[in-house]
Amino acid sequence: MYNSIKRIATAVAIVALIMALMAPVIALGADSIINSKISNMVEKVDKNGNPYVRFIITEQRKLGGVKYKTGVPVMAFREHAQKAQTYKIGDNLKAVVKYREYQGRESYTIMAFIE
Repeated sequence: MYNSIKRIATAVAIVALIMALMAPVIALGADSIINSKISNMVEKVDKNGNPYVRFIITEQRKLGGVKYKTGVPVMAFREHAQKAQTYKIGDNLKAVVKYREYQGRESYTIMAFIE
């Protein structure tokens, strides 16, 4: 009886480990507010013909006590793309965004613009 319980527990643990390793590495964060200068922007059309805008903003980061600046993409889709097209490089972007990390790369998606 003990051996069968041990085998079942081992099988469940192995299945759980396999499922965890097969899951894509996506981390979704809470909504936050960004207020940053636009250092670059690109207007494009996706494969379905929908326009979108990708802004690049500069953020200050700290890793192991070292401070550095890095560019982070901010994406505007659907109804937000039209409003995003009114911005220019050098403008201040203030928006409610959702943080996203995919395969180690961080980005934001605009949820609402702040006037």
